[in-house]
Amino acid sequence: MRTNSILIINSHIPWGGLGQFTLSLAHGLKEEGYDVHGLVTHSDEDNFETFKKLTHTTTYVGHLNKLAKYFAILSLIWKMRPDTIIINYNAVIHFLLPFIPKNTVIDIIHNDVNDFYRISKINHRYVDAWVAPTPGIKEGFINYAALERSKQDIVVISHGISKSKTVRSKYDETQLNIAFIGAVYEHKGADLLPQIMEKILAVIPYAKLRIIGIGKLESALKSEFEAKGMGKSVEFMGVIPHESVRETLSQSDILLFPTRVEAFGLVIAEAMMEGAVPVVTLLLGITDATVTDGETGYLVSKDDIDTFAEKCILLGNDTVLRASLSINARERAKQVLSLSTMSRHYHELIQGQQ
Repeated sequence: MRTNSILIINSHIPWGGLGQFTLSLAHGLKEEGYDVHGLVTHSDEDNFETFKKLTHTTTYVGHLNKLAKYFAILSLIWKMRPDTIIINYNAVIHFLLPFIPKNTVIDIIHNDVNDFYRISKINHRYVDAWVAPTPGIKEGFINYAALERSKQDIVVISHGISKSKTVRSKYDETQLNIAFIGAVYEHKGADLLPQIMEKILAVIPYAKLRIIGIGKLESALKSEFEAKGMGKSVEFMGVIPHESVRETLSQSDILLFPTRVEAFGLVIAEAMMEGAVPVVTLLLGITDATVTDGETGYLVSKDDIDTFAEKCILLGNDTVLRASLSINARERAKQVLSLSTMSRHYHELIQGQQ
């Protein structure tokens, strides 16, 4: 019998990749015909109202103290009796799994970080299946959890994104628009941007960099760009609506993403869907599962400032190459990284648990 009701449990709905994935998952499962509900257990719900619009009902318990929160969650689940619970990085619900009514429990492991693996292992005997967005995270959880059953009960499903609504304009040889999208922190490689851009501008003085995101490095980076005489070549856009992120990517030639830690890299998939060529860090089993080096973008060794700059310069000076990689990236995103593909795979997983 087909599962009808799904409860998606998130700790919060931030503007970043984890929050955007949750919104996409809710939308995709709704399109598959499921009755989707939501539960948000913590505070800072920037996109909480958006999540509510994508679900039949969404409950927020972040304002409650710990004990009251536990009782509220249990009461909700016992009353709702969802056929399937999907957990997104939420320790609270893992601790409560022994006390909820029998249903299918699917846990999503979003990041190649021990804390994500630790939470996903809590009360593991009550979890029916785990989902990893990349082969690298699957392998990481298997090694961390040391559960014999996890080898067959963990599946890889790439995150999916909606298809582009734009048509790229003809490539202009007098423009090179570069975008960085992510938290403005060291772990995303934001500290490398001034050095990379300095090398790019020495060869392509008309290159422009747009930085979308906020973080503790923002003020220092602004000062460094100004001190190096690059202030007019860089625009800090802060946090903008997701639709504007996609629009910015559709107007960009390159996604420059020298990240040091990544789970899947939703922004990489979004860039590819919009035709912006990704020049990103090679993280084995993670970014190389999305980007094919030299075909749909470039993969660069971690912290290799010279090569990041060289690949951007190569694309800037060769519009034929840039157009070719852009088309390849967009086609791969449509075939493998679309929201419909992700939703179909989740549907197959859910039905396979019946």
